[in-house]
Amino acid sequence: MLTGREFVERLLRTGLGSPDTIIGCTGDEVRRLEKTVGLNLPERYKDFLRAAGKCAGAYDVDGDWLYPELLTLKEKAVKLLNLMENGKLSLPEKAFVCAMGTPEGFAFFETGDPLETGPIFSYYEEDGHFTRGYDSFWEMLEKELPTAEDLQRTDSPGMSGRHERARRRVRKFKSLWFRVIDYLDSYAKSLPRN
Repeated sequence: MLTGREFVERLLRTGLGSPDTIIGCTGDEVRRLEKTVGLNLPERYKDFLRAAGKCAGAYDVDGDWLYPELLTLKEKAVKLLNLMENGKLSLPEKAFVCAMGTPEGFAFFETGDPLETGPIFSYYEEDGHFTRGYDSFWEMLEKELPTAEDLQRTDSPGMSGRHERARRRVRKFKSLWFRVIDYLDSYAKSLPRN
């Protein structure tokens, strides 16, 4: 099973990422995520967040599975379920939505284990059920990573665009404007509620 460090090394070795396009979350960002979603995330998932939780190079740069998008994914998933399933299907109480690849689907795991994520389940619009896909978050990455590596090796026409989107994502995080918005958002959330 991969670790955060091994994942980053693999992105670097295969050319999917470079030192300037792989950005991990800070400890404060991980705590903010846990506070926002109201869950204690498993340590192995936090290892991923600290290693590449804000940008994983060109790997899945178009999907919503990184910070800060993670802050709102559960809310979006609940809305999607309400719209498509009319209250007949709902997320488990301790579900953490870890990816939303399309507007019609998402992936989640339950957060009961303090170390490992447990199984990854997916939902696609109007399925009427959740489908178990992987035994853990790291297994999901390990099984999906070879497809991205093959695209990188064959120098697929779309890869240069993915690398450029990764660089834009990094620029966004480094911009003063993003840091100001992030600070104001944190400050607003710390104010007492009436």
